[in-house]
This record gives sequence, structure tokens and C-alpha cells, in this order.
Amino acid sequence: MQDLDDNRRAARGEYWLDDGVANFFRDWLGYGNVAEVFKDRPEATSQFDDGDTSGYRPQLGAWNNLMDGYYGYESLLTHQMDDFIARAVQPDTQVLKTLLTSRDYFLAASYVYAQVPGQPYNVGGNIAANNSARWQTLPQNERAGVLTHPAWLAAHGNNFEDDPSAVHRGKWVRENLLCGYVPPLSAVRVMAKVGPHAADKSARARLTEATASTECQTCHGLMNPLGLPFEIYNHAGYLRVRDRASDGGFTTPDGTSTLTGMPDPALNVGVRDAVELSEKLGDSPYAKRCFLRHVFRYFMGRNENRTDACTLASMETAYDSNNGSLKAALSTLMTSDSWTMRRTPGAGE
Repeated sequence: MQDLDDNRRAARGEYWLDDGVANFFRDWLGYGNVAEVFKDRPEATSQFDDGDTSGYRPQLGAWNNLMDGYYGYESLLTHQMDDFIARAVQPDTQVLKTLLTSRDYFLAASYVYAQVPGQPYNVGGNIAANNSARWQTLPQNERAGVLTHPAWLAAHGNNFEDDPSAVHRGKWVRENLLCGYVPPLSAVRVMAKVGPHAADKSARARLTEATASTECQTCHGLMNPLGLPFEIYNHAGYLRVRDRASDGGFTTPDGTSTLTGMPDPALNVGVRDAVELSEKLGDSPYAKRCFLRHVFRYFMGRNENRTDACTLASMETAYDSNNGSLKAALSTLMTSDSWTMRRTPGAGE
């Protein structure tokens, strides 16, 4: 917390992580740049969307203050994610599952010029300036863990509510929780663009229409099914209460998806939304192993290779035998041959 002054520090949660571990989660989850991602009408399609487009509306003021903290000393959206993660990790018990399923979120208190800081969490009204009020347990059917946190959703969302945010979110899950590979956009040889905005087309409809061909599904088949469950949220992470319908009106948001060809057979199921997807990923041994691989990569400063197999296996054993302890996994890594001994890379490494 050395970057915070006394006033803003007092508005932070009571849990914290050392810089090394905290920065790992910021790097892995990729939410540190959320303030740099422009959002057109961040409240669009949520219960707080009253159709107002004025630049002085309280919804926009509240969102902007969560990005830059211009008014008052309350925490930014990135700080709220930091505090959420710290509370989930600090007990050091089933760390990944807790990160993916906890419903305890840290919100900003209300302040003079923006009285609705809880709107991205679907919480309206004033929030008192004490931690018992800032910590809120959100409904089980609305949020579950870091992947449904507004900071992560907004960081991996596009600029408009009907944009294909599902692609970015699905790509992250494929690469960071399933350790899969999605070819880069530079390798695409077809027009990688959704059709124009239309009143009768939701983000889901625009994405499905644009990527229906077989040549598109080579890559999008890896991302879309994992990203569509997040369509219950808009581009800024607000919970949708309505979505665009094919008749030009509105319909119920659709986060259903059928997962097939997953590296963990237990994940070859249908899910109703991102909440259920997060719960299933939290129970997946495959996702746990991928998480530990990313821990290895971050702290080692390189990707794993075949000679690191024993270290990775030992990290998993330590994690499991200590009831999902990240500390145990890190201790094992930092006393391993991979950490303590330098070797000459072999051919092709």
C-alpha cells in the first residue's frame, strides 16, 4: 500500500498480499489496465440504464470515479479486485477454488459527487464508509469469484455493450485456466470483424453470425463457448437485466453454452452462465494444474520445459496435501532444482 496516501489507505480492505504475490494475480488476471479500456455507456442494459446519455449523469460519474478516484478517497475498481483477491488468498485454503467461487466483494463507499459506486456490482443506494458495509456478499446467481468481478470483466471487455467481449473473455479462460493455445490474430487470413451494430442484434448474435463458418470456428470454437457464458454481463461488467432481441425489442440475457472437446472431460457439459462455469472451473483438477503452471512461469520468469516436470508435480502435491495452499506450492517451487540450480538449455529449448 505504499502507493496510497493516508486518506485513501483508510478506505482499503483489511486483507493484503505482499507485492510479489499481489503482482502475480494482477499479471495473471490482467485487470490492472481496466481504466484504459474506454466504455460507452458502462451501465447499458443493466437495471441502472435509464436511457440517459448526458455526460453529467450519475451513472457515468460513479464509473469514472472508480477508474480515477477524482472525487474523494475511496478505492478504485482495481483496488477492490486487489482486496477481493487478498481476502480469498489470505486463509491459504483451496486458493484457486475460493478465487473462482467466493461471493464476498469489497465495494467503495458512497461519496459526494457519485452516490452509486456499487452499480457495477448490481448494488444501488448508499454504502457506508466502514468495512462491514463495504464488504458485501452478493447473490449466488449473480457473481462467483474473480471471473465475474467487474474489474476482470471490464478489462477483458470491448467498448460497446453489443461488442464481442465474449471472444476476449473466452480466450483468457482457454489460455489461462486451461493452458490452451489460440492462434494470434496475425495468423488469421479471413476478415476478423463482426457486422455493423443493429437494434435487433445482441453481442451474442453478432458474434455467432460473424464466426459461423468452418474456417472461423478453427479458432473461435476454442473461445466462443467459454466466452458466451459471460454474456449475462455487459462490456463493463454490469449484470444485464435485458439484451437486444431479434424483433428490435428486448429479451432475457442468455449466458448458456455447451462445452465440448475440453481438456478436462468433466467440463464437457452445458452451463447456464458464467457463475456455473466459474464453479465448474473451481472444481477442475485440470484448471488447478494450469493455475500452478502460471504460478511457475511468473515466479521463474520463463515457461516450463520437460526438465521441470518433477517440480510441477511436486508443486501440485504440496498444494493438494496442504488443502489447496498457495504458500506450500511456492515454497516447493523455491526449494526445487528448477529454482536453485542453473542449467544449460538443451536443443530446441
